[in-house]
Amino acid sequence: MNQNDIRHIAIIIGSMRTGGAERAALNLCNEFISKGIRCDLVLLHREGAFLKKVSAYCTVIDLKCPRAIQAFWPLKKYFKSNKPDAVIAIQNHVQLMTLLAWKSAGNKSLLVLNEQSTPSMNLGRTGMKNFLLRILIKRFFPKASAITAVSEASAHDLSSFIPGIKNRIRVIPNPVITDELKSQMHSDPNPALSVEDGIPLVISAGRLAESKDFSVLIKAVAELRKKKKLKLMILGEGPERIKLEGLALKLNMKDDFLLPGISENPWSYMSRADVFVLPSRYEGFPFVLAEAMACGCPVISTDCPGGSAEILDQGKFGRLVPVGDHMEMARAIELTLNEGRNNKESIMSRAENFHSKKIAEAYIDLFSELKDEKEY
Repeated sequence: MNQNDIRHIAIIIGSMRTGGAERAALNLCNEFISKGIRCDLVLLHREGAFLKKVSAYCTVIDLKCPRAIQAFWPLKKYFKSNKPDAVIAIQNHVQLMTLLAWKSAGNKSLLVLNEQSTPSMNLGRTGMKNFLLRILIKRFFPKASAITAVSEASAHDLSSFIPGIKNRIRVIPNPVITDELKSQMHSDPNPALSVEDGIPLVISAGRLAESKDFSVLIKAVAELRKKKKLKLMILGEGPERIKLEGLALKLNMKDDFLLPGISENPWSYMSRADVFVLPSRYEGFPFVLAEAMACGCPVISTDCPGGSAEILDQGKFGRLVPVGDHMEMARAIELTLNEGRNNKESIMSRAENFHSKKIAEAYIDLFSELKDEKEY
């Protein structure tokens, strides 16, 4: 079995808004096309900033479904009309509708569900919606051809969450590193943000949400600022913006706290920062951590549930600190700043393990393996 046996791949996701799942879909789609494989990007609703980065050779299909529950019939029609060789479905609500439509259409394609999160954390919250999702996922996920988890931790969590599914899970990291990243990280950043004024820059990035725990990072930098001048930049947008701005003001960080929103080129800041810190409470596979490493930036992460520790090889390529401990985070930042970029080359080399070309090849190999098993 070789790549030529997989000629048509569909990637199904809600939209192309700026997020880790959407970036995974974008990078995989573009890599499949670069390998000469036809790729359909099937969206429940055609919207999002990443749309403009999708290859012109990709077929973008808009199902015009504001809600996943409305997507069953459009997806069934898609499967009957297009008959892709393989399908990757991302995001739990999308995956459930894809599974039902795929089974109903009697399609012979391979269906792989890509789990981006840590299910026990992501679906463990209270509420009727999460309760129903847990029941449906346990009932229907085992019917897929395979499930890919973005880290060993995510795979273990998923196998504990859905009994009897362990043998169906494959670990394939997210496709993070791209040629675009490598070319744009050397671009000049916005001069108005003054990131090259000689003051050490601590940087982070992600959705401004409670799970990312940026308040702990602000407290850590404020603590360290008692000893030395520091600047903190957090790239991203979300519901916690006002709370984070208020905390920075309370801790007298107003003049050295930058919250510029979403950046189309976060890598130009990462390549110039003195340290990148990921303070999350839990993760699936944090794109931004691997991206910072690809930019040669020293990194620190919380030792949270998910793939962060695996990316850093259990602390070999960056310090791990306890979740929610701003004092330990402050100490780690100080030690990392004192060391400088002595291990830049090894950090960048580690990030190459998550190059989108390598990850796309891993998916093609998985499809070939599954097709061989099916034919046998």
